[in-house]
Parts: sequence; C-alpha cells; structure tokens
Amino acid sequence: MYDFSLWVGIGATLGMWRIARSVPERQTNAWVNAALVVLSATLAGARLFYVLINHAYFAAHLIEIPQFWTGGLAWPGALAGAWLAILFLVFVSRSTSSRRARFGKNPLSLFGDRLYPLLPPIAITTWLACWKAGIAYGPLLPPGTWYGVPSLDESGSYHLRLPLQLVAALSLLIYFGVLELRVRPLQPPGKLSTLAWFGLLLNLLLASLLRADPAPYWNGIRLDTWMAIAFLAVFSMIVLLNFLINRLWKKHVFTSARAKETPT
Repeated sequence: MYDFSLWVGIGATLGMWRIARSVPERQTNAWVNAALVVLSATLAGARLFYVLINHAYFAAHLIEIPQFWTGGLAWPGALAGAWLAILFLVFVSRSTSSRRARFGKNPLSLFGDRLYPLLPPIAITTWLACWKAGIAYGPLLPPGTWYGVPSLDESGSYHLRLPLQLVAALSLLIYFGVLELRVRPLQPPGKLSTLAWFGLLLNLLLASLLRADPAPYWNGIRLDTWMAIAFLAVFSMIVLLNFLINRLWKKHVFTSARAKETPT
C-alpha cells in the first residue's frame, strides 16, 4: 500500500502544480481549492465503491470502512466522486456571488478544461501504482515471451505477464501528450477535457478486457468492464446535453440581440 500511495501522491502533486501553472495568477487559489475538492471526492468515492462491492466483509468490520490507508480503492467510485465534485462546483459557482472565486458564469465545459491538468498525472501514476502494488495485472504468458514482464500479484509472487499496467500508463502518456500539443484549453471550451475523459474511459474499458486479477463478474463479464461501458454511456449523454444547452443559449442570445436591433 505504501508504494501505491506514493505513486498516487506524486500524481496528485503534479496535477495540483499543473493547475497552479495553467490558470491566471489571480485565480490560482480558487482553482487549486477546487482541485482539492475534486481530489477529496475522488478518494471518498473510490473507498465507498470498494466498501459497497465488499459489503459482506465490511458489515462485520464497520470500523475498517474509513481506513482507506489499509488498502481498498476502486476506480469506478473514484470517477463518480470526481464527476459529482465537478458538478457540485459548477452548481455552487452559479449560485455564489463571491468575487474572489469568480466561477459564477463559467459553464461545465470551462470547469472541465480548467481542472483537466489534474487528470493526466493521476491517471498515469495510478497505473504505475497498480504495477508496483500487484493490482490490475495482465494474463500469464509462456516462459520466454519477449514482451512479458515479471509482475507482482496479490499473493506476493512475481510471474511473467502481459505488462498491462505499464502499457496502459504509456498509452495514456502518449495520448495526453498528443492531445495537449493539438488542443488548447478553452479553445473551444470543453474540447480538451471531453477528449481527455473519452480517452481515459476507453483506456479503462480496454484494460478491463485484459485484466487477470480477481474481480466480481456479472453475466460472465467483469464488473469493471460493465462500469467502463456505463461511464462511457453516461459521459456521452452529459456531453450531448451540455452541447444542446450551449446551442440553445447561443440561439437565445442571438435572437435577443436581433430583436433589439429590429426597429419597432
């Protein structure tokens, strides 16, 4: 658990640093605080989901439920916590009159772009943390397979396996790197964060199909695979809804402007 916490901590620290460097200086504190809210919700969600899928054990060990430092986090809960935190921040920003925060008129797409720098470091270092901790490993390979890597599993043993965690981390590094070279934040608003989340969800879906670690199944398919599909569907609906709302708002503003220009 120490190695896992170390790698995730490195990712969170890099993400916070990237946010502080990417926003206007006068808004640094506000966006760093927003990132802390997202990180806290991510951790809480990851622990809560793990507790829920292992409810039989935790029902008999209630005192261990908040002890996340002993191990036991799940990515579906982490993503759900992060998304709910972002939606909460958007809601609060629209209802607050604070001049220091100045989130008030920003739509969801602007929040996504401003908080995007937090995503790549955490996603990549979490995969590396899984490799060091013996979590989410790939299938066994025949001895002598050239692309196999000795990987730790939950028994504490090393076996030659498909280096799933390393491949997943490297693919995200390349994807996010290309994305940041080709797409600038807020140009147009939401494009960068939308593509980033889609890439991460596809990464999680493909990885779940190759994972060989123990996991609950439903209808013969791993639960994390079902969750990746569900998150892709929900995210697609959120993006579509946000797009339609923005189009309707622009149409309303344009219509209002034309009406003011029309002589009576």
